[in-house]
Amino acid sequence: MSDENLNYGVEDIALNLGGVGTAPEPMQPGSYPCEISTAEIALGKEPPHNPFIKLTMSVLNPEEYASRKLFTNLMLMSQSLWRLKKTLLSIGFAQEEVEDPALTPKVICESLIGVQVAAHVVTRMYQGSPTDSVTGISSISDLTNEGNLPL
Repeated sequence: MSDENLNYGVEDIALNLGGVGTAPEPMQPGSYPCEISTAEIALGKEPPHNPFIKLTMSVLNPEEYASRKLFTNLMLMSQSLWRLKKTLLSIGFAQEEVEDPALTPKVICESLIGVQVAAHVVTRMYQGSPTDSVTGISSISDLTNEGNLPL
């Protein structure tokens, strides 16, 4: 089968983009079950280029938000390590793992991939538009039957 048969006439679909926005509508504030899909070590863009772990999470449900991506950072500066520790413990890391002297950002990143968490989301303005903002993550078991926790 040739590649030209694979487009099934898609190139001829009429698209009306008149009423379409340039970003998805923000999610309702609340807590959502997510799976961490990427965890990468990064440096801040501005001096002093502080190190952090950049997380990308995929929303699992409700269906209207399923597969939507959410983002948050775990800072690696000495004054914020308490928050990193608190987050790791709350999402299921054992005390011994978190306090292991051999723990590195690379090990943390590798351990986070595939972990299911509750992402706590609010709406914030970013460059003049409302957007989803993750205020924290915790154990997925923290979610109530309704799927949301009060923030």
